[in-house]
Amino acid sequence: MTSEPFRTNIGYLGESGGRLHLVRTCRPSSIHFTVFEMKDDRSGWLVKCQSDFGDLVACFPRMGRVAHGPYQFNLMNLFEGEREEDLNIVLKIPGAVVQYNAKDKTSRKLRGLPRGCVYKKFRWRCRT
Repeated sequence: MTSEPFRTNIGYLGESGGRLHLVRTCRPSSIHFTVFEMKDDRSGWLVKCQSDFGDLVACFPRMGRVAHGPYQFNLMNLFEGEREEDLNIVLKIPGAVVQYNAKDKTSRKLRGLPRGCVYKKFRWRCRT
């Protein structure tokens, strides 16, 4: 399936395993997302996965919406797992960094973060 990913919000653009990936959401306040992968001939994008972070919000309620605002997460990385069909997304959520498998909807906390830590311009900044 080929689709045009550029008509909505881009949440992530990066390379993993020699492949270019793009993650888009319908709007900034959405938990629904689509992962695209650049075709080998670079002529367009293939839909790799369509899913949502609903299960992740249930496990980590602090990433939920505040006063109808956006959900509290930032996509940091995306990579394939041991099996090619596994697609792992690393997110920064309030108080933690988590890994989410978009195919089987499992997650695990990679690291807790002290209050006041932010990820900005590709580096961590923490208030002491």
